[in-house]
Amino acid sequence: MLAGMMARTNGIPTRPPRNTGPIELRDFGPTGRRLGTPDDCYDGSPWELHRGELIEQMGSKDIHGIVMALLAALFRTHAREGFTVMTDVYCDLSDPAGPSLRAPDVVLVGDLSSPRNDAYRGTPVLAVEIRGTQSKRYLEEKVKLYLEHEWPWVWIAHAERRELEVVRPGTASITYRPGAEVPL
Repeated sequence: MLAGMMARTNGIPTRPPRNTGPIELRDFGPTGRRLGTPDDCYDGSPWELHRGELIEQMGSKDIHGIVMALLAALFRTHAREGFTVMTDVYCDLSDPAGPSLRAPDVVLVGDLSSPRNDAYRGTPVLAVEIRGTQSKRYLEEKVKLYLEHEWPWVWIAHAERRELEVVRPGTASITYRPGAEVPL
């Protein structure tokens, strides 16, 4: 019976992964990041959750924050009635692979009946990520998750290059340069 309670690796007792408590004492997930829960993602938190692993959010600095504010203002001005523009809001992308709360820079949603102090659960019409200080891997991982959840439109705004990359599920991405008309 005791043998059944011991792991087959050097007789160390098994325990569930530690995903709560001080972050520096938590176990690591399969990609080498600390484990977390949705409770780690709250307004003002520096964390996002990707399939049970914590990822530190990149701060909205300088040009990144300016582009974010400009896009949000444009969408608020030009979006049809019934659409809501949100910035840096957690979106619940949990699935059988694990809990995920990611925060796109800007989202345009059409199914928000009333504002709540909670993560957005639904499918946005459009999600925008501003390419700036975050790593390529960080951004690609987020966009891949959005597409896996069948978000219809994802824009990646390359601020320094002044380009807009439009990504849709099942199609190749298209990059628009200054002066081009972007469809929506």
